[in-house]
Amino acid sequence: MIQYPAAERSLPVYVSHEQGNGIAEPGKTPLQGVPGSPTGEDDDAGSFPAYGSEAVAPAGGGLIGKYGIFLLKFNFRAIKPCFPFVRIINPQTEIIDSHMGRENPAASSLGRLVLAILILSAAILFSPGSADTPSEIAAAHLQRGDDLMVQKMFHEALDEYQAAVASDPYNSIAWNKLGVAHMRTGRYEDAVVAFEKVIEVDPYYSEAWTNLGDSLAMLGNHQEAIRAYDRALGINQRDIYALLKKGMSLQETGDSAGAMEIYQEVIRLADWEMRKHPNYAVFDAEIWTNKGDALSRLGRYDEAVTAYDAALGINPKFERAEQGRTKAMDDILLARGNPTLGTPVTEETSSQPLPTIVPVSGISIISALLFAATLTVIRTLQRKS
Repeated sequence: MIQYPAAERSLPVYVSHEQGNGIAEPGKTPLQGVPGSPTGEDDDAGSFPAYGSEAVAPAGGGLIGKYGIFLLKFNFRAIKPCFPFVRIINPQTEIIDSHMGRENPAASSLGRLVLAILILSAAILFSPGSADTPSEIAAAHLQRGDDLMVQKMFHEALDEYQAAVASDPYNSIAWNKLGVAHMRTGRYEDAVVAFEKVIEVDPYYSEAWTNLGDSLAMLGNHQEAIRAYDRALGINQRDIYALLKKGMSLQETGDSAGAMEIYQEVIRLADWEMRKHPNYAVFDAEIWTNKGDALSRLGRYDEAVTAYDAALGINPKFERAEQGRTKAMDDILLARGNPTLGTPVTEETSSQPLPTIVPVSGISIISALLFAATLTVIRTLQRKS
């Protein structure tokens, strides 16, 4: 229980929980347990009632604001420790803040918060550690390189990718893009080096294995290319493009039968993917192009053109589809002029059979000779006559 000074114990205090207009109503019970209250009881005779209980001061009394405590004829220092955030209304209706003589707590907290934000912002902006990291620098170069590749400015993109790998030597994505840029500029040996670096950093980067196979195939090293495609397929068995390129390398090495089987498998996988994910297939130009390439290799040029048209309908600037369609149309025109061109090259059709020799009997030969001799005699007699 709070002890009050003796000089202040004779001042009565009354409270009310009226929150609407804060007007005292006569006839209410005064506060119990407060020194000098009309009950005549001392501090220890009772205690404050529960929060919200009603007790109204007699006429002429003062009020304490909306928190439910109203004071009258009482030295403020006595009750202030109990209710530090109340407002006093004296009989002259002069409003006195309970925190008078002190700083406004809300304004003080807001000021400290603003100051802390300013200090933190300055620390972030001017701290030496806020400089770009190597990975961030590499990402910026990669973005610029990608933009240049879209514009087909391959040599400029190559410079950006080289700057990216110089900044972040362990960025497998940057090395892979550098290799692609080397391929687009015809530097296949440099591309091989870049893709080998990718694999060194990330052995499970299937796209890098496929790109390595493409670079090796362009250099004429088809056996090594096949091994690279096999590694890509070992990571992703449904990599239709890697499977297609493996078939092409097999065909270049003379294994036409194995190549034909792979082309059939490419078509089967492409159709399966289209049936399983029809919503994605309508936006995947590459899967249609892979199917078109396989159909074209099998000599099914009309079907290939249809697949290429579907790919170009999705992406009109897809170069592989454009090139494949052009080649398929040329093959169709050639096949119309020479029907044998419409037959795909296989081991069975690569060696044509020898012409068949029809046997002739001896009687036929003698008859032909007699007929020729008769004609000769007749022409001789005509000349003499």
